[in-house]
Amino acid sequence: MDKKKLHKRLGDGNFVFDVDFTGLQSFCELYEDDVPLCTTAAWEVHSSPHLNNGSPYKYNLARIGFVFEDENGDILPSFAVADIVQEKDETTGVLHSRFSVNGCECYVKTSVCAKSATITAEAESSLIKRDRMYVNIVFPYPSPEKNGSDWLSDDRHKSQLRHLGDACEAGAAADLGVDDDEEFNESKVERVIDDIRMSVGIKAKNARIGHRLVHKYFVKANGDKLWVEVRFGL
Repeated sequence: MDKKKLHKRLGDGNFVFDVDFTGLQSFCELYEDDVPLCTTAAWEVHSSPHLNNGSPYKYNLARIGFVFEDENGDILPSFAVADIVQEKDETTGVLHSRFSVNGCECYVKTSVCAKSATITAEAESSLIKRDRMYVNIVFPYPSPEKNGSDWLSDDRHKSQLRHLGDACEAGAAADLGVDDDEEFNESKVERVIDDIRMSVGIKAKNARIGHRLVHKYFVKANGDKLWVEVRFGL
């Protein structure tokens, strides 16, 4: 199976989230030379007199992907993922992904609301509880190149995490399709890119949201299920 051909595009022309065979953007390096996995919005463009002849261009807002680790905490490569079955419900637009990582079964449901620029992922696996499967969210500097990303210019943009605490008031969890007794954490990443200002909301259920490295954040669940929502342009 050629994993480079296993990519899907979720959303519409106004907001697009490209994913790989894990249901997120976990192995972007496989697609860089062909169809880069990007998160783009028609309303969010960047311009610079030194790039793209000064013309505005869409750029990659963020990379949102799973990290898989072995028993020693080493990050697993793409060939550790097997038994891939992926199906998109054309009526709802929801993507269902099933696969195994070193023999451990994983299930992921991914959905996108283009109107609100929101990405929601639900995952189930025994790896999650052991902190061996979690979500990374990484923000690049814009680029007019095909992948929309400049990963070498960390000092040209800013990202600041702000914790907001509980995200749900009484009864509000039902609107999210989860139980009322679930505990939610919510944070915002305040982004500054030249003259662009953007807030990115991160909401998670029974999980920890933290700062790993510059422009890099993680969501780790406390059980064997992970629910995370990322919303752009708040």
